[in-house]
Amino acid sequence: MPAEEKWPAYSIVLRVLRNVLWPILVLVLGGLVLTKPDQAKELIFALTLNDSVFTSAHYWFVIGAVFVWSLTLLTCCRLLLERAPQDVPTNTHIPVLWLCTWLPLFLSIGPYIITTTALADHEAHPFMKSLGYWFVLILALGLQFYLHIWMIGKTKPKKVLTAQQSFKDDYLHQFEPDIRINLWINVFLVMASVVLFFTPLSYTVSPVVGTAAVFLFGLAFFTLVVSPVIYFNNNRSRPLTAGAIILIILFSRVNDNSLIQTVEGDAPNTRPILVDHFDAWIEAHQPKKNQTLPMILVAAEGGGIRAMNWTADMLLTLNKRIPEFDNYLYAISGVSGGGVGGTFYTAYQHDQLVNGDLEKDKLNNEYFQQSLHEDYLAPVVAAMLFLNTLQSVLPFRCSYLDRTKWLENSWGKGYEQDLGLPTLEHNFLDIWKGKSSTTKRILPALFLNGTLAESGQKVITTNINIAPLTKDQGPFTDVLDVLDTINTSVPAKTAALLCARFPVVTGGGWLRRERKNARPIDIGHVTDGGYFDNTGIETTLQILNTLRPRMDTLKKRGIEVVPYIIFIQNSTAEQEMDSDPIIHFLRGIREPLASLYNPWGRSSITRDKLYKSLSGKFSQKTVYINLKLKRSDTNFPLGWYICQETADKIKMLTDSAYLDANKKSSPRSSQPFAFDSLQFFINRQIKAKPYLDLALTKRNKAILGSKY
Repeated sequence: MPAEEKWPAYSIVLRVLRNVLWPILVLVLGGLVLTKPDQAKELIFALTLNDSVFTSAHYWFVIGAVFVWSLTLLTCCRLLLERAPQDVPTNTHIPVLWLCTWLPLFLSIGPYIITTTALADHEAHPFMKSLGYWFVLILALGLQFYLHIWMIGKTKPKKVLTAQQSFKDDYLHQFEPDIRINLWINVFLVMASVVLFFTPLSYTVSPVVGTAAVFLFGLAFFTLVVSPVIYFNNNRSRPLTAGAIILIILFSRVNDNSLIQTVEGDAPNTRPILVDHFDAWIEAHQPKKNQTLPMILVAAEGGGIRAMNWTADMLLTLNKRIPEFDNYLYAISGVSGGGVGGTFYTAYQHDQLVNGDLEKDKLNNEYFQQSLHEDYLAPVVAAMLFLNTLQSVLPFRCSYLDRTKWLENSWGKGYEQDLGLPTLEHNFLDIWKGKSSTTKRILPALFLNGTLAESGQKVITTNINIAPLTKDQGPFTDVLDVLDTINTSVPAKTAALLCARFPVVTGGGWLRRERKNARPIDIGHVTDGGYFDNTGIETTLQILNTLRPRMDTLKKRGIEVVPYIIFIQNSTAEQEMDSDPIIHFLRGIREPLASLYNPWGRSSITRDKLYKSLSGKFSQKTVYINLKLKRSDTNFPLGWYICQETADKIKMLTDSAYLDANKKSSPRSSQPFAFDSLQFFINRQIKAKPYLDLALTKRNKAILGSKY
């Protein structure tokens, strides 16, 4: 094209923007992540809980991270626009020099706009409208603006490259002095954060810095690392961008670092089989003829740290309101966060029994509940943005760089920090070992449900040997017993994560069966159990169906076992579900994503109603109870961070959920006052003074039958 020909304005603007497309994409990503998800709203809400901005360490780290990201954008955009637009004539009617001069400033203001938008969008805390927060933001923005004006005063773009100038000549062009200086400043600031987040100090540093600031530092890191690749890229002679993408794809074949952690210990085949475990449980209770024995099965729904807190807090409440509740809790079937909460709770019960004399000051409910809402998101976000990026460009695997291990390791460290015991670091099967010298208590069995990505099968990590049951045509057909499959055991923290590996933030766990003098057998990758069944109820029904012949035998001997299925639900209740607008925009992309994500909440509602209707049709009298988390007026996040105030709200809602589940919902209800009947059975079993008076027991006749 001749140099004298004028180009359309839109064409020139697009060609200029093409060179800074990567910083723009990072800006868009940052804006979406910081303003849309519930987890982001929880992080912003946590920033507002301090009475003064000057005492909010997380807020100052966010401001610092915003400044670093903004400075990185400014420098990288100046760098990328040094040679942009390459083939636009100098005599166009668009002031290209002006666009290349001021566009970096407009883009560098983006982080401040995103941060202020995220803060202003949260109206739950009145302090957000005070002067302190806005003053600090405006001050930082003014400093950024002054810095850019100073840079422009020092040096401006001298020329615009013409179509006759070759790419090769352009690469010989030296950086302007201000760009070199700021590039080194950016490298120092970003690399300092990299050093902190690359070392084991990240377990301590990242929660102090805060997840929001860690994410912002990560965006600065990505902007700085990728921009030089784009600058030196030449699609004709040096296709660095395409080459990097191809290498990442090729290396992914050999750098899978998701192999799960294992420990030495008892062989998995030493675990009791389900029927033997049930017989021992019955014998421990020593039921007498013509007596009813309650057996409690808890199904804990998935839902990240929300489910983790709701499950553990609800179990504590049930244990407080129903004396001897734990001794009749036979099993916990958990999915995702519900399984993690069940693991934390069972480990806590173990420590109270076995290690109570060692940590008298810390082994109480207050410290335990503190361990449930530590910042477990910051370490995994730091690992995802920094460590995982390094792993993706390496032609070999490094277990240290696996971001998912940082999540499970943070659970172990958080539990030990608050309760003083490394229980989650030890063998998963050790939870059921040890002996209490003072109190007799039976710990529940754990069934942690995951999904095998390669085959779609349900996988279960449990202290019960269910492998023989998976090989017949019984209820557990086509289910994988994880410990039997890999022929070894795992730490308790790893077992918990094997039901909570939700892709993107975390990855699947690689199962491999090691063999002596032979090549190991690769099984597949375990992901979140919610992909198969997010309620955990299906596993409780599989347990009941397996034990049904034993229960029938006991019934003939005059001992009736009454199963209580307690569904601890944290997903949105049906009356709280709003109809989302119909999908038209980007339908081809959004439809598959919506079809994958939205059924998680809806399917729990359907399964809840189905299992409740079926419970009355079992040969054994079965009581089904739903404990719902009321979410209508509060944002309860789905990720792995929850602030103290939100955790306290969850804890307060447990009592109301108990009362709602126990009350008689309608005259036609087949199971009124379900928890009262449970307490009645327990009191009869332990020969204690009846918990219920005569009038209260009459209200339970619909469940207990006329003979009671």
